[in-house]
Amino acid sequence: MYKKFILELSSSSESYNVTFDILETPIAQKWATEVSKNYPLYETDRFQGWNPNLTLEHFETALLAQIDIVNKYKPNTVNIEQNLFDQQHLNYLHRFFEELRGEASVGTEFFNSAPGNVQQAIEKFNVLIHECEHHMRDQAIPTIIGTFKDRPRIDLADADYDEFTFQWQFGCVYINYCEVGKPLLDVYKDQDTNIPIDAVRPLKYYSADFMLKFGPNVPEQQYQARLKDFWNWYSNTDYNFDKNRLALGYIPVAQLSYKDNQFLEMSNLEIINQITQYNKLKSVLVK
Repeated sequence: MYKKFILELSSSSESYNVTFDILETPIAQKWATEVSKNYPLYETDRFQGWNPNLTLEHFETALLAQIDIVNKYKPNTVNIEQNLFDQQHLNYLHRFFEELRGEASVGTEFFNSAPGNVQQAIEKFNVLIHECEHHMRDQAIPTIIGTFKDRPRIDLADADYDEFTFQWQFGCVYINYCEVGKPLLDVYKDQDTNIPIDAVRPLKYYSADFMLKFGPNVPEQQYQARLKDFWNWYSNTDYNFDKNRLALGYIPVAQLSYKDNQFLEMSNLEIINQITQYNKLKSVLVK
């Protein structure tokens, strides 16, 4: 059984290890088994909410630059309505990513035939949409997303769906969304009326990819109220997904070890201040 998940973070001058206790659930152990296979890291700098000096305009400018790369390759491929983005405009733009990128393991004719810099722009386009959304909604919540090259996606078992939650916990590691599309919870949060039904994809896979959140613990009462509101919203949509496979939120797989990291005497804010000195993912290890 795997017990520890260790992230090696780095800055320009030094490295820093952060240790997490891997949960004993079957899906957490299956995830750890995938991480143990040492797939090369793909995204190593997706540190959202890490730099309080970055503004929404910074991410909007970067997003427009990626759109410009795509449009220079094929004019008018992505039609923007405005240069400053609210949530509904981001919803509108996300449809272009889905239509250009296609299913993760297949791709579209456009994506597969595009040169490497355009493919990178399309994928960065998606990342920056989420950066804008994160800044608008959760800019105070530091988050790390780690992904791997050429890692497989494996079907979730029926029992794994019981582990999905959006009752976030400080320092918790979750399996990242490894699909091209939009999960139902995000459609609900964004009140996305632009997305076609076939682009709404509750997660049905797991992979080694992960998301780490350093936001505050969500109280049970708040979680239940949000869940009730979600079901009220869902009942008024045309979606007809299997209610046992809605995959609401993410699956927790590991939890920050206060003892191993010598965090026992530190507040959550002090822990954040310690960790946010490092802004690159250097390596991962399970043992």
